[in-house]
Amino acid sequence: MKKETIKKIMEDNLIVNNQQAEEAINFVRDLIEAEIEHIKKTEPYATNYINKLREASSSIMDLLDTD
Repeated sequence: MKKETIKKIMEDNLIVNNQQAEEAINFVRDLIEAEIEHIKKTEPYATNYINKLREASSSIMDLLDTD
């Protein structure tokens, strides 16, 4: 992804620095992880959905690894 694209997305979401961007990414990851735990307790047979959420969480973490 181009840096210009990242900057535009940050501006559109009122994120002014990389620390805030990282915090936003971590927030979304935490939401997904909380949803995984909730679904595991309330609908343990929803394995496809749980796996998709795990993939989403992993993809979000990959965003932190890009420079």
